[in-house]
Amino acid sequence: YELLEQTLDEVIQDVRKIFVRLKSLRFADFVDQNQPMPITVEIFEYLKENEALMRVMFRLGGGITFQEKFIKVVEDTLKLGFLGGVKSENFMVPREYLMSYILHAHFGVIQSWLESGCKESPKEMARILSKLSLDGPLRAAGVTE
Repeated sequence: YELLEQTLDEVIQDVRKIFVRLKSLRFADFVDQNQPMPITVEIFEYLKENEALMRVMFRLGGGITFQEKFIKVVEDTLKLGFLGGVKSENFMVPREYLMSYILHAHFGVIQSWLESGCKESPKEMARILSKLSLDGPLRAAGVTE
């Protein structure tokens, strides 16, 4: 258990370092561009480089503790970076539900990618996640324009 906990903490620190290096990026900087956000590409590259470990951490080995810590790192980054400059009156839904939706949707996409053997490249996965995030699931499915 101690080795698992130490490994979990190392992964969380690695992810936190990626976000710290890129925390100056703002979500609004990428809304009109047809490219994935660099931070998303870098996270997927890290996950791919550590694919076997990540598969275990996202599914079994890390359990709820890993999920909670991973989500907390991403949540802190969103609050301080991407969503930090958005005025609360501009939100169409309560902030906490928006955060929950974004975090759990992204976590689920990452988990599915790892479980399917990381067939897509990190850049392609970052593009897919950006498309889902910017356009929403209905538009991504072709239901709305």
